[in-house]
Amino acid sequence: MVWPYRQAVPEAPLPDGYSLRSLGPREDQEWIRIHRLAVPSFGEAQLEGWLARYRELSLSNGILAAIDDSTGQPVATAGSIANSKQGMFPDGGQLAWVATIPGHQGRGLARALSAQATARLVRDGFRRVFLCTGDDLVPAIGLYRRIGYLPCLYAADQPDRWSRICSQLQVPFEPLRWPTLEEYTRDHS
Repeated sequence: MVWPYRQAVPEAPLPDGYSLRSLGPREDQEWIRIHRLAVPSFGEAQLEGWLARYRELSLSNGILAAIDDSTGQPVATAGSIANSKQGMFPDGGQLAWVATIPGHQGRGLARALSAQATARLVRDGFRRVFLCTGDDLVPAIGLYRRIGYLPCLYAADQPDRWSRICSQLQVPFEPLRWPTLEEYTRDHS
């Protein structure tokens, strides 16, 4: 999914009872804990490997966390990274690694963190802002869509893929409104 050029990022404040801060390298185990709880199929060693790469690509203070003010514990995370996706998105900035632990889901934390991370990428001048997610994460796709991200039609199977996802989300299938990769990566200076 891609962020449309020159589109304003919506305001999405954290709900009452939560605060925002970045997660530094000394808090890597907190990031791993959030992802293990949010997606139990991810193994700790697997997450450690992904996190090493994530830290290399993340912007300064780019790994955000929502903190439960009553416990002081990080309970959700999202990040802003510099990533061209192997040249697919020249000058690319990516919204990455969004997760909320059970018990805190459904409160707007992922929305707030995703909007903050996207705003950071736009503010820092990334011309092509995107995210990657799996087809099985339909609620997350719905959230990204509501924030303002659009599907990007980058392969022949994309219309069928998005037709299925839109059907599951019960939203209109509008491929003529969505950019192809060629249209999105065209220079819009």
